[in-house]
Amino acid sequence: MKRSILNLYHNVAALWNPIIFFLAPLVLLLIPLLVHTKEAKCAYMMIVMALFWMTEPVPLAVTSLVPIVFSPLMGVASTKIVCEAYANKTLMMFVGGLMVATAVEHCNLHQRIALRVLLWVGTSLRWLMLGFMLTTMFLSMWISNTAATAMMVPIVEAVLEEISDEQETRKENISLKKINPPDGSNMELNNGMVQETNSYFPQSKDITYGSWIVYNVPGMLLYVLVAWWFLFFYFTGTYCKSKENGKKREAVREVILRKYNSLDQISFHETAVLILFILLILLWLMRDPEFLPGWGPALSSDVHIDDATPAIFIALLLFIIPAKPSQLRSSPPLLDWKTAQNKLPWGVLFILGGGFSLAKVSEISGLSRWMSNQLSYLDSMPPVAIVIVLCILTATLTEVVSNVVSATILLPVIKQLSLALKVHPLYLMLPVTISCSFAFMLPVATAPNTMVFEIARMKTLDMVKPGFFLNILCICIQTMMIHTLGDALFHFNTIPYWMNVNTTLTTTFSSVLPEAVDNLTIHRITAISFLNMTST
Repeated sequence: MKRSILNLYHNVAALWNPIIFFLAPLVLLLIPLLVHTKEAKCAYMMIVMALFWMTEPVPLAVTSLVPIVFSPLMGVASTKIVCEAYANKTLMMFVGGLMVATAVEHCNLHQRIALRVLLWVGTSLRWLMLGFMLTTMFLSMWISNTAATAMMVPIVEAVLEEISDEQETRKENISLKKINPPDGSNMELNNGMVQETNSYFPQSKDITYGSWIVYNVPGMLLYVLVAWWFLFFYFTGTYCKSKENGKKREAVREVILRKYNSLDQISFHETAVLILFILLILLWLMRDPEFLPGWGPALSSDVHIDDATPAIFIALLLFIIPAKPSQLRSSPPLLDWKTAQNKLPWGVLFILGGGFSLAKVSEISGLSRWMSNQLSYLDSMPPVAIVIVLCILTATLTEVVSNVVSATILLPVIKQLSLALKVHPLYLMLPVTISCSFAFMLPVATAPNTMVFEIARMKTLDMVKPGFFLNILCICIQTMMIHTLGDALFHFNTIPYWMNVNTTLTTTFSSVLPEAVDNLTIHRITAISFLNMTST
């Protein structure tokens, strides 16, 4: 009997993905059959996609192609309109940016930066922890959270080997093995939602690369310091300087220094990629900075130049400039196409395209407007309470689906909600966008969580308990952020002209504090290292 039950279980498990893939759409088909409206048809498609994104009967990127099939067949939007969302200026900007990030990884520049920072901050327990956090924070500003985690975890493991007083022979054989990130479709993109936020209001110039940096970098640093303070106390039970073994500190420094010295002298390849990387950041910042004339309007006053143009320009240079000028005839370029094909997370582009498509279809069908009307009761709540409620809802959703998918589902609704409540759209959309990064509690929340959970052999509660408190802290900081620096930058007391609503807000926003980008992969590594460090 037990064997029969076990066999049945294995058979069902083997067929689980096909069952979900075919059965879920059939069962949910009752929605458009009972309610004959475009809103119901779009809701059906959105629920099917959300279910597929959570259960993954097919890869996330494949699910993102569903609107191309369902929207035209159900009479919601034409194939042309839906497909245009998969090849827009934002996606081209991401292609260029991801190619630059791939070139940084390809030449190993990111590892040199990481090891240099760790040597600089020191090797005592508290400073080593801060060093790992700051390094991961910085790297994940430019490369995906998944890639940053995959690079930092082996370094953490090597340091833990030294701290744990293993045999000397084992110390000598430490290998900073490379961890291969999961499939690209699951990689979390940093700042991936900011351009999507901006795309909902094309006439808006409030969200630029410069304003995003100004708004988020102070908060990013604040998040790291608060997480450092909390996690240090959580794992050690004290804020005081702990007694540490001087030999252990030297051993830790030795392993980091040994790895740093094993790197070759900085090459032309690394230098050229670094220069192009800095150049791209400057081009983004100075394209149209508002406070002074930018190079974009200066070069072309009649045609608008967006961030995709400099991104693709720098990407083209990567394929032209030789990595070894002294061997010009045989030298490969800074980035060759084979490497780009293998390392670029192409699946993410489909997920972003699916998000844009879903947002467009939701708007055309009227579903976004209908959903925002269901939330109109929030009008009776004070603005601070609205922000807190939305942040909690977002942080809860992002624990079970990816950051990008969370933004894809929520931002169209939040856009319509801001219009219905007659508040500045960024007042609601920015906190929701940032809260999509607060995925700290569950291993399945993001690829970095999963990687560290498996490598450290954690129990789920080991991640849930500190993650829960981090979520609370981050939501509090986010709420304070939007009412101080956010209000100063974006002037929430006035309805912007691009909203097409001639109303001035009478609501006054209370004073509070700063917030950050999609870069809090840090706590995932740090929590693991502390679980091990404090046990030695």
